[in-house]
Amino acid sequence: MWGNVKRILLSVLASASVLSLTSAHAALTIFTDRSAYLSALGGSLVEETFDSILVDTHFRNTTVQFDHFSVGYSGVIRSSTFNFIDAGAPNSVNNTFGSTALVGGVGPGEPLTFALTSPAYAFGGDWARINDTVARSVFDVAGEQVDPGLDLDGFFGVVSTTAFSTFTVLGIAFGEGFGLDNVAISFDPIDNGRPVPVPAAGLLFAGGAFAAYRRHKAKRA
Repeated sequence: MWGNVKRILLSVLASASVLSLTSAHAALTIFTDRSAYLSALGGSLVEETFDSILVDTHFRNTTVQFDHFSVGYSGVIRSSTFNFIDAGAPNSVNNTFGSTALVGGVGPGEPLTFALTSPAYAFGGDWARINDTVARSVFDVAGEQVDPGLDLDGFFGVVSTTAFSTFTVLGIAFGEGFGLDNVAISFDPIDNGRPVPVPAAGLLFAGGAFAAYRRHKAKRA
């Protein structure tokens, strides 16, 4: 019996080791359809529509805290038509939603970072005028760059196998201005559309089995 327990224990510990190693390398899945993205989240999400935010609140050289993330910009763009919350009757050409939305702008090498209140596994939203006719920005998910392509006017989201704490719009050329609305975030691990429990149960089993095995060895000694 104890030989079987020893083999199971070694197997569980080996599996836990693999989980730890693979979790260090995130795999990202890209979604350009909101329905497919929401289906992948399995209903586990929080949203930010910016509707409750005071219009004209800006985040130029400052940080603004929303319910589930903060956002800030410290680059050279000073225009009042960038990096602020725009009204439903838009002041900015980058707000094409007909509702209150975030309007951002970045220059070459400049980040506009969404810092999440907790590590997340998915971040997506409705984007407007990203890379309008020319590539001016990329997305960065905790150090891994994602190309949103040209003329992004619609939904774009990422789902990660490992948690990330920041989502960044990174400027790669002059003159990037964009809109963002209806942000949807998941803070739960996701696997094929279903939240994945943290593998604590396996580790607890391993710990219990190891303790029992040690007691057995002590009795035999």
